Amino acid sequence: MTTIQLQGVGKRKAIKASELKPGMKILWNFGYSSLVVEIIPSKTGKTLTLVTESNGKSYSRKTTPDRLFAVS
Repeated sequence: MTTIQLQGVGKRKAIKASELKPGMKILWNFGYSSLVVEIIPSKTGKTLTLVTESNGKSYSRKTTPDRLFAVS
């Protein structure tokens, strides 16, 4: 099992961005969380755009498929 250290939270289970699915909850530093709404791969496959929702607002973030994200 892969883990990562979050500030103010401690060690949490982590998965690669390529393994994320809509409906999963991503954990951030200091206990914040976001709900994954959509995952959009680039044409080349080198990046993913994650559309997340937190506190009623929608955010998009580009990342590599190998980046680790803490999940609950």
